[in-house]
Amino acid sequence: MTSTHYSWSPLVVTHASLAALAVLLGAVILCTRKGHGAHRWMGWTWVLCMTTVAGISFAMQGPGGYSWIHGLSAFTLASLVIGVMHARARRVHAHRVHMISLYVGALVITGLFTLLPGRLIGGVLRSLIALDQDAIGCVVGSPLMPAVTAPSPQCPALT
Repeated sequence: MTSTHYSWSPLVVTHASLAALAVLLGAVILCTRKGHGAHRWMGWTWVLCMTTVAGISFAMQGPGGYSWIHGLSAFTLASLVIGVMHARARRVHAHRVHMISLYVGALVITGLFTLLPGRLIGGVLRSLIALDQDAIGCVVGSPLMPAVTAPSPQCPALT
């Protein structure tokens, strides 16, 4: 399944790959000791990933032009600047709260929207679930894949 608006262009692949890297790197940053050289290095890498992901989003528009998600991208860019300013001014608590909020809002919550029908990543995940169901005996009518109801070449148990 693919979106009617987007395809897996190099721009979209870069955007999705850097977003995935930011999710993983952000999780590592949140789970490790703060204030040392590795935290700063990982933090700057995360900021670079987030800046690129947000920036690339402006080149990705549907037929109606910019959407609410582009507003979130602008907010993300501004928030990154504020979060870095807090760290440079040694306002540790403000930096922590700001960056955790940015991680949850701009990556986790927004990432969940990519799972909606018609979105590329959601389509890929639904396809993988369908392949997995075919491999374990073609589960038909499951809550995850209720649309799989007819015999198909991928599901010999139903033919």
